[in-house]
Amino acid sequence: MKFAAWLEGALPGRWREAVWARRALDGEGYGVALHEATLAKVGKELGVTRERARQILERAREALSGEAAQRAADGLYGVARAALEAAGGAMMPGEWTAAAGGNPLWDGVSPTGALLVLHDAAPGRIGLHRGVFTVLGEEQADAVDGRLRDALRRAGAAVQLGTLSGSVGDARLLERLARSMPDALVLRDGRAGLLERDAPRVLREILLARGELRLEALAAAYNAAAFPECQRGVGKVRQWVLGDPAAERKGPGVYGLKAGYQAELFAGAPSARQVTSDG
Repeated sequence: MKFAAWLEGALPGRWREAVWARRALDGEGYGVALHEATLAKVGKELGVTRERARQILERAREALSGEAAQRAADGLYGVARAALEAAGGAMMPGEWTAAAGGNPLWDGVSPTGALLVLHDAAPGRIGLHRGVFTVLGEEQADAVDGRLRDALRRAGAAVQLGTLSGSVGDARLLERLARSMPDALVLRDGRAGLLERDAPRVLREILLARGELRLEALAAAYNAAAFPECQRGVGKVRQWVLGDPAAERKGPGVYGLKAGYQAELFAGAPSARQVTSDG
């Protein structure tokens, strides 16, 4: 059964309109925030008060959570969970949208909005953790978060997520969860660390591999090395490089490593070329 048909069969028109508005099922883009309309906006679209919109949405959620509606949606949940499991247990909204794009089950609706409706109806069947869709329940996701953060802290530097997978979780799952952490750094070469601790070291690696760079080029190289959630602007990169005892200003807007630091800190470092490979 297609998602739109399931929704139509499970809800009366007014309730369906509220869910459609709340989760922007005809909206553009895939970010979760784009599919979280306020109660005031939902009420305006329905011509009712904010409180009345809340009541309608709550009744719609209860109906979609019911046994009959959940049984009818088994195929939708099965397809979504299979995609999440194939990705290691979690997907960013953009990844889910790309994976769902060719499946007629989601025709006519936003894949992100549809998955949010399924999560709203049964959080135990489709999880949502800091904007990441997952097969984990909230308590499980929190537990993995804690183990991951402890492992990154103990590592003392950015570490390959694959080396943590046995004790913490699937490396692909860890990547998505780490990317959703505001204080984590996730690099495209498979490493992850803590942002304020390890980002200056990434800048050192770039300077070692490429020599002195203008600030804009240094920031661009850093952002090419990191996933979008971990990228930063020129001002933050300037703050990092100026606070790093291994780096210094070489000229107007130009930065490089201090004399003597290259041999001391980076002799034989194999990761410098990896970090800049996307830049």
